[in-house]
Amino acid sequence: MPPLLAAVGDKLRAVSWDREQYPDFLWSCWHLANGDPRDLVKLVKYMDRIEEIIGPDRAGFPEHWLLTGRLSNFEAVPEATRARVLGEMRSRGIYDTIVPEDFAQALGMYPSAPGRWIIQPWLDAGMRIDPESALRGLEEVTAAAMGGQNPVATRAKASVFRQYVHAGRISMPSELRDEWRDVIVRYPMKTTPEETSKVETFIRASFGAMEGAREERESGGEGSSAWPQTFWRSNWSLFPCRRHEAPRAQPILSDDDGAAVESAYREMKADIKALHERFLQLADTTDPDIFNPDRYEVLTGIVARVLRYLNVYIGYPVLWTMEHGAPLLRSVVEARIIIRYLAAADVDSDIFRRFKAYGMGRLKLLKLHFEEYLAAEQDPHEDMIAYVEYLEALVNQDIMEEFQDINLGGNFAGKDMRKMAAEVGLEREYRLLFAPASSNVHGEWSVIDEYALERCRSPLHLRHRIVRREVDGPIGGMVVDTVVEFASLLVDEYEQATSHGRTLTGSFDSE
Repeated sequence: MPPLLAAVGDKLRAVSWDREQYPDFLWSCWHLANGDPRDLVKLVKYMDRIEEIIGPDRAGFPEHWLLTGRLSNFEAVPEATRARVLGEMRSRGIYDTIVPEDFAQALGMYPSAPGRWIIQPWLDAGMRIDPESALRGLEEVTAAAMGGQNPVATRAKASVFRQYVHAGRISMPSELRDEWRDVIVRYPMKTTPEETSKVETFIRASFGAMEGAREERESGGEGSSAWPQTFWRSNWSLFPCRRHEAPRAQPILSDDDGAAVESAYREMKADIKALHERFLQLADTTDPDIFNPDRYEVLTGIVARVLRYLNVYIGYPVLWTMEHGAPLLRSVVEARIIIRYLAAADVDSDIFRRFKAYGMGRLKLLKLHFEEYLAAEQDPHEDMIAYVEYLEALVNQDIMEEFQDINLGGNFAGKDMRKMAAEVGLEREYRLLFAPASSNVHGEWSVIDEYALERCRSPLHLRHRIVRREVDGPIGGMVVDTVVEFASLLVDEYEQATSHGRTLTGSFDSE
């Protein structure tokens, strides 16, 4: 757990501007979306005019009502007061400015939006809500307001701070009051870049503190907390997802890169062939110890499996990506860790027997599961029967299965791969290669997010994830180069681990 969360427990909750606050500030952000510093001055003037129209008599208003630019503030205006407010704005000729038609189009898309009554004059005048017009305006404003740190979001928060200061809801130490009052009064039109940065940092921090302390009744009415959820969830059915229009990657094996891939393939194929031949020469000249061949068979089998895998993999350049090459990379690194871990054991150690026994026990368990499945079938398929017979022959080829244990532990050594890697000096390889490749093999979220999904480009969809249509990706030799490099190191490990057997063979031949 992060230290801050450990210290405060469940008393601290991060409030997301995008998800939880922006929808309530749709009206103020609409007026701030141009990014012009003068827009904040205009917004504050609009709020002052509305408060002037409402007047000092706040009968029927929530006790702590204050217009800060939130839609929920408008929702809290008593119904008996709303018609008078709208009529007064129209008579003063400021309604179309304070509630522009494009904003009315956007808010009209949400029947349950708080403060929706402010667009009623447009509806009464015969305005028909146009989804295309609403989409254009909403996308522009939402894109400008996202992030919480940009000018639009910061100035929306500044309007809240200004209203709280103006209403005497915030108190400051006397030594700070005069300094900050002067700067804030001049922000954002007459502050220096240094002062602007300073006051915006202060505003963002103060806004977070005020939001944490703000009482529910100050938010302006019932249902305001549900509005952000309604806004975002409605957008999926109201507006389409947008995909990334530019191609994510060049097509695999295009005419332009086909020759380069072919050249890389030939070079890598030659390297792998030479590596395989070197391994075979080492395996063929190593004394297997016929009486107790476990050590030789385990070490040789581990390397042989990886090289077989590599020989097939190299023939399919479409797999030369980290997404598809991770299983092989993981296998090579894992094999190297295991080889070095096993080689550190005594020649006569039973760890090689345990390595075999662990794998055979898992195979025995698989056979038992299939036998249980066949017993429950009234007419099992002949291929299934033949497969179980095949498994039985494998399980019993060395030791009768009645004498084989089934070990359900993590692996043959009884410890996880990270600890094994640390013991043999390969912890860096574990962290940088094995762990991320394992994430890919196991389909962890980070890998799914990187390859299988993409972000919706619609600002109104809060950048949710959608299925990536492309199944290809840019190929290259880097992944294969890494695999071949580690396969070569694996053969080096094998050569060292089996050197004792070749020394004995050499002395025997010389006689």
